[in-house]
Amino acid sequence: MTGQRAGQEDEEPSEKLVLAAVRRAVRHRVPVPGPAPLWLLREHLAIRPRSRASRGLRRRLQELERSGLLARETRHGLASWSPTARGEDALARAGSIALPESPRRRERRRARLAAAQELPRFRSRLSEAIAEAERMLSAGPGAAPPSGAWIELGTRLAGDCRRLGSAWHCLHEWPELDEEAPAAAPEAAALRNVRLWREED
Repeated sequence: MTGQRAGQEDEEPSEKLVLAAVRRAVRHRVPVPGPAPLWLLREHLAIRPRSRASRGLRRRLQELERSGLLARETRHGLASWSPTARGEDALARAGSIALPESPRRRERRRARLAAAQELPRFRSRLSEAIAEAERMLSAGPGAAPPSGAWIELGTRLAGDCRRLGSAWHCLHEWPELDEEAPAAAPEAAALRNVRLWREED
């Protein structure tokens, strides 16, 4: 259920498209499926904030709510939506509806590109840290490094291993889930957070 970016022409999304986006956003919520706020629905529909399409999205949500196809609730001060049983029935009758690339698929694609670029550097950094550990281990009694050097190196090794392991997971172990599948296990989120690669140890 993917298609071209809905926001490219700044067109107002149809009721069917909004209903399908709400269902997908609800299923993709982490750590567990749940009602989707407006900002997340814009991401699923590739709609820019403060655009004509964004204003149209608000109207469609109100229309779908009035017709009993969507239910609204407030979470953390934000209005959020989920399909009702009637909404699910309407989607089942509508058949396939092409949506833009989902945020999680877009995140996976970008993470894989970043991992392919960064893995050689991460491997080199870890090799250098291991070589430093070997030099420190082979130092004679008179040249043995102080305890602080070992603690500092341990922090460096942990960071280098974490970055390499995360990049390896993103490139080789992150499966491409069907768009209808629910969110992945929460414990995978840290492995897939490429922003942590910028942290220095």
